[in-house]
Amino acid sequence: MRLLCALFAMLLMASIQAQAQGRPDARTMTCGEVRSLIDQRGAVVITTGNYTYQRFVAHRGFCNYSERIGHDWIATSDIAECRLRICVDPLKFKRRGRR
Repeated sequence: MRLLCALFAMLLMASIQAQAQGRPDARTMTCGEVRSLIDQRGAVVITTGNYTYQRFVAHRGFCNYSERIGHDWIATSDIAECRLRICVDPLKFKRRGRR
C-alpha cells in the first residue's frame, strides 16, 4: 500500500511540474528556434506578449477544413517581425484597408 501511495505521489508531482512549464514564449526565442519548434510539432500555441498568445502551424494540414493559411508577424528575441503561418477562417478574415 505504501508503494502504491508513493507511486501515485510521484505521478502527481510529475503532472504538476509538466503543467507549470507553460507554453513557449516567442520573446525568449530566436525566429529560427520558433520556426523549428513549429516544424517539429506541426502546431504550437506560443506566448507572443504579456497577455497574448497565438496558434502557429507548419502547414495547412493542421487547419480545419474551412480554413486557409494566413501569416502573422511576431517579435522574437532576434528580430521584430518573424513571419509565421496561422490558420485563417476566410469568412472572418478582412483585409486591412480594403473592402
